[in-house]
Amino acid sequence: MWKVVIVVIFCFSTVCGLHLPKYIKPCRLDSPNFSECAIQHGNDAIANLVKGEKVYGIPSFTPFKVTFVSIDSNGLKMNMSNGVFTGIENLKLNKYSFNKKNKKIYTTLTGPLITFEFDLSTGGKFANLPIEGNGHGWAKIYNGNFSHNYEYSVVEKNGKHYLQLGKDEVMIEPGHMECDIQGLFNGNKQLGDSLNSVLNENWREILQQFGPVISEIYGSIAKEVLRKLYDRIPIEEIYPGMEV
Repeated sequence: MWKVVIVVIFCFSTVCGLHLPKYIKPCRLDSPNFSECAIQHGNDAIANLVKGEKVYGIPSFTPFKVTFVSIDSNGLKMNMSNGVFTGIENLKLNKYSFNKKNKKIYTTLTGPLITFEFDLSTGGKFANLPIEGNGHGWAKIYNGNFSHNYEYSVVEKNGKHYLQLGKDEVMIEPGHMECDIQGLFNGNKQLGDSLNSVLNENWREILQQFGPVISEIYGSIAKEVLRKLYDRIPIEEIYPGMEV
């Protein structure tokens, strides 16, 4: 059974009725070339948004910091702090589709390398190995696909219409993954090397167990950024031609 707690710090901003940044060019939703336009202009937007936008309450993603992640799963407890993601600025949007009938949006980004570095405190068992202690580690995802699909609804505020996020699903498919954890087992290098060998030789199985955590982190980031934009910019500007 999973129990995951994630603490991510975003800037606070409650201003609504803002306009699109100049570098975000809208695409008409009623255009037959909407997806192609959204992918092209979406990548232009990502290249700028990852630098941060204070007026919208969006932090910098170069790098992106995760204050705390707590995991409790099948007898293994892990607390990860001072987490830092790098490589987010290299993500590229390659899918963007809009299902108006079902009110759902589908997106996929790809990236050559995403690195997550963290401090670690853990206790319990993993892969039949007793694990306990404090350490430092990193995980690297190579050639990953990061999909975020979400439902939406439309609300009216002051004569303008805004998107609200509904249920969503996140899927992460790495081409390869590797990790390294140092400092556990009271610094016993032999036990540490054995653990890292197990982790890297069985990365697909590890991903099945810890994939929900990675998805939770990615999903929380994606949802928060989208909320910052959707809550503040009317859809008449973001998606011109959208029927409400």
